[in-house]
Amino acid sequence: MPGERQREQDRGDLLAGEPVRRLAVDGQQAAGQVVAGDADLPPPPATGPHPFSLGDPAVAGGILAAAGFTEVGFTDVREPVYYGPDAAVALDVVRGLRGTKDLLAGMDAAAAESALDRLRATIAAHQTDAGVLFDARSWIITARRP
Repeated sequence: MPGERQREQDRGDLLAGEPVRRLAVDGQQAAGQVVAGDADLPPPPATGPHPFSLGDPAVAGGILAAAGFTEVGFTDVREPVYYGPDAAVALDVVRGLRGTKDLLAGMDAAAAESALDRLRATIAAHQTDAGVLFDARSWIITARRP
């Protein structure tokens, strides 16, 4: 979520008719799949907010068009996401995500511990000199309000 300064800049851009650029984050799927193991991940809700609700350009573009925006464009960005300086911090971060919490809550104790073991191993495999990094994909969405 942008800070107050960014929100003010966006409002000014809208009033001036300038394009607004916003990063729509698309991530967390790898951690969810690791926790789920061989089980299928539950599908996201058909409607309403969820971590990937704006991941489909048709959906995001439709929302912007309905709000009066034109010249909607999408640029695919692939950059790593930093989960913390080490595996212990990254595990705390991932365990704090709603999706991870929900998946673990639906498991018995043995399955949850097995899932956490898989998660620890996956996080350790992503440890770099710069911290724990996972590949991520986002959209930079541009639009103009006439």
